[in-house]
Amino acid sequence: MLDFITRRKIQRSLKKSIRGYKRRLFKEVAVCLETCDRCLLKGKAVPEIPKEDPRSYESICGSCENYRKMRKLGHYLWNRELTVEFLLSKGVNLTADEVLYLVEIGAKKKEIQEALGFQNVKQLNDYIEHLGKERKVAR
Repeated sequence: MLDFITRRKIQRSLKKSIRGYKRRLFKEVAVCLETCDRCLLKGKAVPEIPKEDPRSYESICGSCENYRKMRKLGHYLWNRELTVEFLLSKGVNLTADEVLYLVEIGAKKKEIQEALGFQNVKQLNDYIEHLGKERKVAR
């Protein structure tokens, strides 16, 4: 749907924002790690063993608020598609190109629909079809 130049333009505009956001999250992880470095239990946990084992990080550090925060941040960074989230956060301010880009990269139509404020997916599909027709006319 999108030409290479438009796709690249969207990717570049997102890259800086996402990089700054990830940098802030990694700084939070670094603060957590500094706290762990000062912990009296440091060195007692054994990596890569089942969490049920009394020597595991989960058993030794699981009740620590700092440990839970670090796990939550790590899980978030590892499992999220920040490109999609950043675009969707624009809501009704999404450009037509950004909507098409979201569709191309496999964002869930339900999420795009909600971001744009459409009542149902059919409205979104009609909108996407309309955008596709506009692109063909413009070429």
